[in-house]
Amino acid sequence: MIAQALEKKPWIQSMFAAIQNNRLVYCVENETLCEALARGFETIAELREWEAALPADAWGQPIRPRAPFEIRRLEGAVLEQYRALADAGYRPGEIILAEPDVANSLTESLADVPADSSDAAQFAETTDASEISESSAALLPPPTTPEPPPLLRADDSALERRKSRAEWDEIRARRNALLAESDKYMLPDYPVDDENRAAYRKYREKLRNITNRVDSPAAVKWPEPPESPEAKKQSRGAKKKSRGSVA
Repeated sequence: MIAQALEKKPWIQSMFAAIQNNRLVYCVENETLCEALARGFETIAELREWEAALPADAWGQPIRPRAPFEIRRLEGAVLEQYRALADAGYRPGEIILAEPDVANSLTESLADVPADSSDAAQFAETTDASEISESSAALLPPPTTPEPPPLLRADDSALERRKSRAEWDEIRARRNALLAESDKYMLPDYPVDDENRAAYRKYREKLRNITNRVDSPAAVKWPEPPESPEAKKQSRGAKKKSRGSVA
């Protein structure tokens, strides 16, 4: 959803992120809404109601309890890094700071490179101007601007957990569909013999426990369903027809 918002609004120049334990928790355009979401509210109005109920200080301002998060502005190169991660499918909770000590750098412009950072400037500082001939000056390397360090990176473990949850959801959906298909065999008035009903009861029990006995979706082994009464009836009919043709 965030990636779609950024794609539809390419003019967005800054966003606000709630950062907790070195991880982006929420990231929205409005700073107050970002705080509201990080504090567990759904709207700014709910945040204001909560503030109104807080005790006030001598100046009439609400005494807000210390928040376990920081609100930081994402702009410039940092916003572009966030945009790239969001476009790749990562959610705010799956994006973390590249280094623990870069939180204070989020509001600084990464495009500002000191004038003495280029090779040419360093060469000029250590060399007398009178010693630089036209030929040697032509050999000076062009000024270079270092690439901004990545301040944000994806938490690959979070993406793997999300992928695993999706796989488990698919398994549960298939399990529920198979249980629904075999519900009729548990009805007391459905034409099925006791042996077949008992076999389906064991089969359904294995289906219900299929997510409890393995640690990963890849280890799931689906139980074979019993032969249905309809299949048994067709099989008996085919055998009778075969015996009749032989006679």
